[in-house]
Amino acid sequence: MQIDERIVGDVKVLDLKGRVTLGDGDELLRDKINSLLNQGFKKIVLNLAQVPYIDSAGLGEIVPPTRPSAGRAEV
Repeated sequence: MQIDERIVGDVKVLDLKGRVTLGDGDELLRDKINSLLNQGFKKIVLNLAQVPYIDSAGLGEIVPPTRPSAGRAEV
């Protein structure tokens, strides 16, 4: 999986490309989101237009986090 970043206004957009599955993108996505949250980004959008498949591990990284520092999440 590949993740490209861009900013639109005050929103960080992550353009995901490829499959998001156990061992193939799930950890990369989790690390990227955690890094952005630690940098203070509050608005993060995942663009899944070029993601052909997401398994349960990948979905677990997309579902709203239960981390208190993450703030509000919407799916």
